[in-house]
Amino acid sequence: MSCRIPQPVKDYLDLIDQHAEEMCEWQHKLKAMILRIFNEEVLNYDIQQIEKYLSYQKYFPFDLFDWEKFCFVLHNCVFREDGYPRFPDLKIIVGRGAGKNGYLSFEDFCLITDTHGIENYDVDIYATSEDQAMTSFKEIYQVLEKHK
Repeated sequence: MSCRIPQPVKDYLDLIDQHAEEMCEWQHKLKAMILRIFNEEVLNYDIQQIEKYLSYQKYFPFDLFDWEKFCFVLHNCVFREDGYPRFPDLKIIVGRGAGKNGYLSFEDFCLITDTHGIENYDVDIYATSEDQAMTSFKEIYQVLEKHK
């Protein structure tokens, strides 16, 4: 793999190789696509920014799964040559207990920090019910209250 790939992305791609039999066809296709993109395009990322973002895990009562770090870094830290995000859209389809709410809480928290670099960044949380939407809001609120 190219050394230009951010470590959390490389870690997940390695996991796909290590557990090839357990991974679905789409994970293998995703890996091939990511490798192609990093080999063919000029992409930029800031290692210190990635490390700072991931350091915020200490404020949460959980660690991100490898797939969550992979998604987070691609979605928030990898930019095209012109400075725009390379992966501006993210769609996660996983079952119960896979960490969706935790991921959303972590990402939304990161987007309101100085590390993101946009002051007063507006974050909206949507879900199929108000109770579901409030889960991440409450998690972030608790993190902020606990770590003033």
